[in-house]
Amino acid sequence: MKKNLWLSGMVVIFISLVIAGCGGSSETRNDKVKLRISSAEELGKNENCAVCSMALVVKDDSIVADYEGKTYYFCRNNESNDFSNNPGRYINKIPKGGGTGGGHH
Repeated sequence: MKKNLWLSGMVVIFISLVIAGCGGSSETRNDKVKLRISSAEELGKNENCAVCSMALVVKDDSIVADYEGKTYYFCRNNESNDFSNNPGRYINKIPKGGGTGGGHH
């Protein structure tokens, strides 16, 4: 009985680590990318998503990345993870001057 309980506990821990992203994923997060929630000063700004280039309006729950002295915005939270794993893939394709509207995928 104790052995089954121990095994069940280990399975729960393993699943928790995988869900939390600590389970040996092949993706690595770039330590220079600092993800955060948008600030009050950024609310309502017209920008472009750093991953898909779609126009967006910054909201109070928008995920923002600070990287090498610049700020990058995302239209979906999972895109911030893509960016933080490989920012070099995206930084050169962002349109200059920001977006013009709040469309979404």
